Amino acid sequence: MSTKHKINDQLIEELISQVNPDEVLSKDGLFTQLKKQIIEKMLEGEIDHELGYKRHSREEKEDGNRRNGNYERTIIDKGGSEMMIEVPRDRNGEYDPKLAPKGLRRIEGFDDQVISMYARGITMSEIQGH
Repeated sequence: MSTKHKINDQLIEELISQVNPDEVLSKDGLFTQLKKQIIEKMLEGEIDHELGYKRHSREEKEDGNRRNGNYERTIIDKGGSEMMIEVPRDRNGEYDPKLAPKGLRRIEGFDDQVISMYARGITMSEIQGH
């Protein structure tokens, strides 16, 4: 991986300093937490795009559909690990997440997709938008 696409060392040091080294690879360790937060951020980006506004925006809304909290959902990653995520929902029930479609529990290739996009120089905010 070239220096251009390398994750900020300071960010990595900060993350590692907040966890017990024995728990980094554990079931609910650092990697699992990061994966969960990235998935949830990407889902937030999807609903922002779907509804046409960001959370807490004071801009004029295009239609009457709004956010309506979250619901918990269990998904299974490529490695077979189960993970509970918070999926945003809308009042009209029209939002169907592209990353984790309704009725689909297994997210195949998620890790590979995010790593591939990041390696190509796509920023995390661009990945969320994707």
